[in-house]
Amino acid sequence: MSSAATDAAAKEGTEKAANDAPKAVASHHAAEKNPWLHAYHNSVAGIKAFTKFYVDERASVVGCPRGVECLLLWYTKSLVLSQHLHAESTRPRTPSIAVASGPSIYIYRNMRPYYKFAIPVLDVDPEEDKLWTSIAKCETDIPAANHQLNLLRANGIRLTQRSRGFLAIDDIDQQADYVSRFIDEPLVEQTTITCMTTINKNMDEKDAISCLVVGTEACQNGELLRSVIELESPACGLLQMDKNIIVACVDRKVISYHLKGKKNWSMSMSQDIVALEAMNLRRTKHTKGILIALRKGEILLYHEKIKVHSFNIESNLTAMLFGQFGREEASLVLVHKTGALTLKILQRNADLEASATAAGPPPEQDIPLNVPKKTKLYVEQTQRERDHATEMHRHFQNSGTKFASEVPIALHYDHTLYRVGTSLFVVPLLLPGVPYAYTVDVESVASAADSIYIFVCGKDSCVPLVSAVVNMPLSELLASTLS
Repeated sequence: MSSAATDAAAKEGTEKAANDAPKAVASHHAAEKNPWLHAYHNSVAGIKAFTKFYVDERASVVGCPRGVECLLLWYTKSLVLSQHLHAESTRPRTPSIAVASGPSIYIYRNMRPYYKFAIPVLDVDPEEDKLWTSIAKCETDIPAANHQLNLLRANGIRLTQRSRGFLAIDDIDQQADYVSRFIDEPLVEQTTITCMTTINKNMDEKDAISCLVVGTEACQNGELLRSVIELESPACGLLQMDKNIIVACVDRKVISYHLKGKKNWSMSMSQDIVALEAMNLRRTKHTKGILIALRKGEILLYHEKIKVHSFNIESNLTAMLFGQFGREEASLVLVHKTGALTLKILQRNADLEASATAAGPPPEQDIPLNVPKKTKLYVEQTQRERDHATEMHRHFQNSGTKFASEVPIALHYDHTLYRVGTSLFVVPLLLPGVPYAYTVDVESVASAADSIYIFVCGKDSCVPLVSAVVNMPLSELLASTLS
């Protein structure tokens, strides 16, 4: 009896080992095909870094630009982005780090602050500057200042941020407190840096002398560019590769567009996209790819739409950066949500083109969906929606807050004194804080003057929303005739 039990146990162990053997071999081959080498990991680094599309005023930024082992900066202000550049031709060339924050650019060299540059301020209208000077000298009270600023805005003058903030306040006491905060400061209008890059002066090399190019807010001068790409959801990542623009969206999609706006391809991810990086590697052959970091720690490498390689670090990520680290030109820095820091190095003999031929449908399509069973409540609700589809759709369309659209404006006047070209017209849309200007031709037909009433009407009420009275002057031609 004991011998039979022993044989059965031995047979069971042999079958279990046989079943586990292919998995172990597959795992071994997968480990051999992994082109990334684990170089460094620090679980107590305490880094709170985010991608360059996420700004947090308490965040610290970690990066590994070319020629610098590691950059670690803490800021109390909102950091927008950073860029490295070479400003001197001496050898060895030490790169400088340009960090943009608000309207200022901070230049760091050898991990120390070297220079600060401020973006030139914008021109301020003389009338607005004169008004704030009179407010500071207590020559103009708050209601009069509010009225004059509204007149300046109605005349098409671009007001400063201080004036716009003042007009956005309705309470007179809060306006007085707002003025007291800026009464001792000069009136200036500063712009904000939104993008920054570098261009080489005369050579196309890694350490060539380059110039810093800075883009500021509202640099379009009120003009709409010809190529406009409308996304289905907000973007959380953006990079340019050759003549293509790769965009990562919050709906877990990665979309490729041509520079002219034509859509090339799109693909969906299984998790939220945390970071998007371009891999541009020049070795025996020029290798290009897209690195995508997902929320739960999966790193994907794509060549256009073809998946080349993926690996998982089993930890939530917040940032990723690919570039040169020391002497290694292909390094990948990963920042975890816990503050840990991981460094991966790409093998020099890694073949990133072999697995690109095995393109096909994703394995997720073979996994059946977990569809819940139909309950009685679900069936009743479905039948109710079928029976009252029209009423429900009409209710959803008419519910919620709406903008004032198709607003009629009527003019009331004495027909024996004036002849008006258009006494009733419709404004397509009214937006808060936006001035509208309309011209109406009025012809005087009698030797007298009267008032013209202007009514801004509503669709659902006979009472006007806004009314105004314009006291018309006596016609100059009639006045000269009477005199």
